[in-house]
Amino acid sequence: MKSIRIQMLAWLLLGALILFAGLGFFTEQRLRKLPPVIEAQYMEIADARANEVGKQLKIYIDQVRMLAQSEVIQSMDRQQIDPFLPQMVLEDIERNLTVVWPDGRGITSRGLVVNVSEQEQYQKIFLEGEETWISSPFLSPYVETGKPITIVSQAVRRNGETVGLINAVVEIEFINDIVRSVNLRETGYSWIVDQHGMVVAHPDSTKTLRQAAAEIFGEEMNISEALVTEASGLQRYHEAGTAMVALHQAIPYTPGWTFIISIPEAEMYQEVNAVSRGVLAAIGLGLVLVMVFSLAYSETLSRPILEMKAVFERAAAGNLNVRANEKIANEVGQAAASFNQMLVKIRHLTYQDPLTNLNNYHGFLLDLPYKLEKLQQHQAVTGLAIVSVDDFKRINSISGYELGNEVLLTLADRIQRFLQPGECAARHFGDEFVVLLGEQHEDAFEERVVRLWEACNTLLTLKDNEYMLRTSVGTCSFQPGRELDEVMNRATMAKLFIKQKGGNGVHLFNESLEETLKEEQDIERELFHALEENQLKLVYQPVIRLDTEQITGHEALLRWHHPRYHSLPVNRLIHVAEQTGYIIEIGRWVMREACRRNREWHEAGHEGLVVAVNVSALQFEQPSFVNMVQEILVEIGLPAHCLELEITERIAMMGVQEKMAKMRQLKAMGVRIAIDDFGTGYSSLAYFTQFPIDTLKIDRSFINQMVEDTHADTIVDTIITMAQGMRVNTIAEGVETAEQQERLKEKGCDQMQGYWFARPLSPEEAFSRLENESN
Repeated sequence: MKSIRIQMLAWLLLGALILFAGLGFFTEQRLRKLPPVIEAQYMEIADARANEVGKQLKIYIDQVRMLAQSEVIQSMDRQQIDPFLPQMVLEDIERNLTVVWPDGRGITSRGLVVNVSEQEQYQKIFLEGEETWISSPFLSPYVETGKPITIVSQAVRRNGETVGLINAVVEIEFINDIVRSVNLRETGYSWIVDQHGMVVAHPDSTKTLRQAAAEIFGEEMNISEALVTEASGLQRYHEAGTAMVALHQAIPYTPGWTFIISIPEAEMYQEVNAVSRGVLAAIGLGLVLVMVFSLAYSETLSRPILEMKAVFERAAAGNLNVRANEKIANEVGQAAASFNQMLVKIRHLTYQDPLTNLNNYHGFLLDLPYKLEKLQQHQAVTGLAIVSVDDFKRINSISGYELGNEVLLTLADRIQRFLQPGECAARHFGDEFVVLLGEQHEDAFEERVVRLWEACNTLLTLKDNEYMLRTSVGTCSFQPGRELDEVMNRATMAKLFIKQKGGNGVHLFNESLEETLKEEQDIERELFHALEENQLKLVYQPVIRLDTEQITGHEALLRWHHPRYHSLPVNRLIHVAEQTGYIIEIGRWVMREACRRNREWHEAGHEGLVVAVNVSALQFEQPSFVNMVQEILVEIGLPAHCLELEITERIAMMGVQEKMAKMRQLKAMGVRIAIDDFGTGYSSLAYFTQFPIDTLKIDRSFINQMVEDTHADTIVDTIITMAQGMRVNTIAEGVETAEQQERLKEKGCDQMQGYWFARPLSPEEAFSRLENESN
């Protein structure tokens, strides 16, 4: 079992982990949205600078376009153009203007005659029909400053026909200025490439114009086509082993130039990474703090609970003098106060019986060592006696639990008054008491136990009702080497022995009793395998009609074919089976086998035969008993009226209402009910007349004595007369003489069974007898 401290700490930590995991997940989701924002910001910079470059170039384009539309240039008359061109040059921007005729010949603002038919602008304007064209920047050997230039070319059209072109040679140092002016953290930079991936502008002056980017930065650059073909976008690459991000934007008014911002990935996302690291650090620190808090909090809360647990454990171990701490200022303190109050009551209930005010068994065991030591100082022989009320359930069922308690109170008072100084008594459990006695010698001790039994067996008058209280007493003396448990167990064995003999007596434990109990244990072990080894058999004693002497049925009787216990009395076999619970399975087998055999006899032509099966108390008390009977009848296919269940008078009178309800259920099925051993129990006629019975079986003890004993003869007369008045069949058990048979016939008894007619027969013998009778 886990400690509450560990459980509390585990739950707190689990809650903290869930909380911080959720916080981390939420933070991560929020941080994931930051990179696109940062990328959008850099994209805005690229877009702004691209537009800035494009607008500047647009100025040059517009200027050249205006010149191309001027009257002088439109005339394409060299006489007019020669003096006009030098006047149009803007020295702070343009280095030279050139007018070219369709044959490729041209004149510059410096008066030079040139042929440009092999140059790219000639191809674009005259051959491909473009209106405006801008060359990629380049370094001209004719430009003394060494600054890059570009050529802006404009077609001169008249009436929709290209009649010439005009070039403006423009220094574009402003592009490099724009590229260099972009502030991109520590190592980020901007640059421009054309549609062929050639560098147009770069902040590093050592980079050669018109050189491929891959040649400048190495194979790791690996610019994709998207960078020079798509208007804008983002690309990741490596530069000298550094992960880089390139954001590109197409420059307007250019022949496919692209403005690029390159920045190391770590620098670009350093704020995000810093925030992420900060958040993770905060979460980690928070988790550590929560763990420390959880540890301290669980320790604070669990300490008083664990201290109370230790108190509980000491109390559970038997120390009922402990006290829990009531000073804790919360519900634990209140629970401690309640526990202390409960412990006071438990001490009282633990050591004292609330009904009789005697010590209970726990209190008895607690005091016994001290009492025994003191008693043995004055008495040579000491021992324990267990006093058990016989048939106490009957007292409760007939008179109710209130009068049953008064019986126990009266018995406890008698025992207390019987005790001598130094002796003690306690209520063992239920209807039993344990008594410590002492005498000077063994014989005196035995006589003392007998007097105790006599004092307990007496006529009680309670609420105008008289009860003959009968008890069974078992005892065992303390001998050298005998521990308390051994003495208690042996006294209990002696008590059980006298109970098995019918009760109402005294028995002192001896070695022969121990041998008897060992034998019963051996019988129990052997009986466990009796069914599976096919050792149990049934014999059948015929039941005879007295007037016709015809067989009307059989009583099924159990026999055990065992190598050692084949001669074991049936009543002892049944007793052991009931003690162990085996009687349930054995009883089911007996009923099924008896019904099966009776059905075979029916099929052989002996219809109407009734088979009687004895039912034990434990078997009849099973909730499933009625269903079990019905299932067997359906399974075997025996009519219900051909089965008679024999229930002893004692069983019928224990829990009368419940037994009566079961009898009515069986009767409704058609099963016959017989009361066995009638006249030997404690039947109340007020109840008995309500039982739905078919047969009264007169006990053999009355049949055996009725010829010589007038009292027995009167009892038989009374039973038969009562049965006739109730219209109930009577069967006399144990008929062994012709005189008994004649006397019963005179009295009007219906049926009989006994050795005079037939002993119990094997199934084959019983069938042979039936066959002989029918013939």
